Amino acid sequence: MAGETIDEAVAAIRELNAEGCTASFDHLNESVDSPVEAEAEVREYLEILARIDEVGIKSNVSIKLTQFGLELDPELAYKTPGW
Repeated sequence: MAGETIDEAVAAIRELNAEGCTASFDHLNESVDSPVEAEAEVREYLEILARIDEVGIKSNVSIKLTQFGLELDPELAYKTPGW
């Protein structure tokens, strides 16, 4: 685990990038219990993606559709961000 905050993870990924490696940014959580939680997870992922772009690190993002509400309602998991 590279850190508990986005900034800590970015710093760890920068170190990996300096060694010639790319990284997978994984926001830990497996599933949500409500649409409100799903929305919060989507916002967190959008923030992570924005930071990756902003700081120019070489990283992808590991997405779990259960974090986006797949087990609650499959349509929720595919809903466009920006509720």
